[in-house]
Amino acid sequence: MQSKINYFFIAELVREYIKTYNFAQPKIKTMENNTNHFWKHTLTMGVIMGVISIVESVLMYIFNYIPASIIAFILFFLINIAITVIVLRYAILSYRKNYLGGYITLGQAFMVALMTVVIGTILTQIYTVIFNTLIDPQYMAHVQQISKDSAEQMMKKSGLSDDMIQSRLANMDKQFAGQTHLKSALWAFIGGTVIGAIVSFIMAAILKKDKDAIA
Repeated sequence: MQSKINYFFIAELVREYIKTYNFAQPKIKTMENNTNHFWKHTLTMGVIMGVISIVESVLMYIFNYIPASIIAFILFFLINIAITVIVLRYAILSYRKNYLGGYITLGQAFMVALMTVVIGTILTQIYTVIFNTLIDPQYMAHVQQISKDSAEQMMKKSGLSDDMIQSRLANMDKQFAGQTHLKSALWAFIGGTVIGAIVSFIMAAILKKDKDAIA
C-alpha cells in the first residue's frame, strides 16, 4: 500500500515537472522572442520612415520649397501619405512573413504600423527641433513670412477689403508669436500620429491575414 502511494506521489511530481519546464518555459520564451522581434522590427521600420522624412525636409530646404499655397500643401500632403502607405505596407508584410508564419491579425498589423509611425515621427521632430534651433534659427520666420504673403495674395484675390486683410494678417502674427520650436514639434507629432494611426488602421485592415481565412 505504501509503495503504491509513493508511486503515485512520484508520478504526480514528474507530471508537474514536465508541465512546468517542458511546456511552460518554451511558451514564455516564445512570448519574449515575439516581443523582441516586434520592437526590433518596428524600430527598424520607424528609423527608415524617419530617415525618409528627414531627407525630404533637407531636399525642401535645399530647393527652397515651402508648400504655402493650397495646391502645394495638398501635393505635399499626398506625397507624404503615399510614402507612409509604402513604408507601412512593407512593415506589415515583412513582419507577417518573417515572424508570424505568413499570418497576422488586425490588431498585430495595426500595432506594427502604429509604432512604425510613432518612432518615425519622433525622429523627424527631433531633427526639426535641432534644425530650427542650431542649423538655421531664422528658417521658421522665413516660412512664416512666405505663409503670410501667400495668405495675403489669396485674400486679395477673394475680394476682401484692406481692413479685413490687415486684421487677419495681424491674427496670424499673434499665432506665430506664440509658437516655439518645441510647441511646433509637439503639435506636428500629435498631428502626424493621428493621421498615421488612421492610415495604419486602413493598411492593417487591408493586409491582415487570419489563419482561418480562405486562401
